[in-house]
Amino acid sequence: VTEYLTWSPKIDCGFTFPLTAHTHSPRPSSSEKPFAPACWISKTFVSRTGEMYTYVMNGLHEDLKKVMLHIETSKITDWFQGQSSVKMLCSGCAYSTTDDEPYMSLSLPIPTKNQRFVKVMVIKFQPRDSPVVYGVRVSKSGTVSDLKESLKQATQCSNFKIVEVYQDREWELKDSQEMQTIAKDDVIWAYEKDLSGSAAASILDRDLEPTMHPSTKREVIDPPMDLLECFRHYTAREVCRGDQQWHCPRCDELKDATKKTTFQTFPEILVVQLPRFQRQEVFEEKLPVQIIYPTLLDLSEFNGDSYNLFGAVIHLGDEGSGQYSALAKSPLDDQWYRYDDGQCEIVDEQAVISKDMQKDVCMLFYKRNLAVVTEKTGVPQRLRSMSRTTSISKFSAYAPPKTNLKVASLGKAKEM
Repeated sequence: VTEYLTWSPKIDCGFTFPLTAHTHSPRPSSSEKPFAPACWISKTFVSRTGEMYTYVMNGLHEDLKKVMLHIETSKITDWFQGQSSVKMLCSGCAYSTTDDEPYMSLSLPIPTKNQRFVKVMVIKFQPRDSPVVYGVRVSKSGTVSDLKESLKQATQCSNFKIVEVYQDREWELKDSQEMQTIAKDDVIWAYEKDLSGSAAASILDRDLEPTMHPSTKREVIDPPMDLLECFRHYTAREVCRGDQQWHCPRCDELKDATKKTTFQTFPEILVVQLPRFQRQEVFEEKLPVQIIYPTLLDLSEFNGDSYNLFGAVIHLGDEGSGQYSALAKSPLDDQWYRYDDGQCEIVDEQAVISKDMQKDVCMLFYKRNLAVVTEKTGVPQRLRSMSRTTSISKFSAYAPPKTNLKVASLGKAKEM
């Protein structure tokens, strides 16, 4: 990683790496351009771990690849690459296609409730009434009009003028404006209107202490979810309609279709990405859903083997700020460590899978447990899948990682 970042020093990925004087470019000196543009890694989004992983793995593959039978392969693809198949079925003519898609990591969806919690300060028409802050639930795909309906039910008022307070000014929000354009921390006020349509007088220049309604404590909280549930949503049948329509080759036009993803093979090292940040219209939202991930992941439900957890990436903070830390299990002493900038500390395994970690985890690293095989064949899924694949180079190139080290003491090793 250090070599690739040294070779492409203009990359701004939000991380700081300690580069040494002995680092060198893995590319020939005659090459002036990196294997991917430096601007490919976006600094717009907070969730950059997935981009960094893809960037580095692509670069390592390019340097280590070899071509056999017109197929590119490397130790990176041997260890990290799996394969899935995607079947598309046209709802008009029933024409279907199935495409094989390799993957270096799995970006699993995080299912959440389609509701968001919004706090709104309501200013009654009568000036003697103090403002009251209400908490209401609105559909994530809803509009300001839906927000008004929720406020009517909570306050028993008939109509409102909704404004956003920004830079000491009030900006009226139209009924058709989508809730996705309103960030979690935006200041929203609602002025009650009388029967004639006149709104309450502005209180922007008044110093008032609002009352907090009990509804402000009833936030929408998604229940904890098992990691396998994310796998199930990834492979669930999906209906593609609207702007997600599929171009049917037989109909030769965009049509509604169903999409079904299945796993063909799992890699030796399975990397799981959990996209914590969802892009809305003008902002990002972090999903604080607790994902219960095990230290031993059983994928027999998807015709896979068991995997041992050996690493995780955690994002601490919200969508606007925060930092990443890493958890890794050392193969030398079988101990878990936590890495946070320049700090490194030993952590207990129970701390690795604690509730706090499960709410902020964004990447998981698993390695196939070769000691656990399926009851049917007694052969690891990796070898079973290779016996069926058409990529001969994949089978011949496969071998478990070798090591020339033996443990001498904690954190130290010497050559055999």
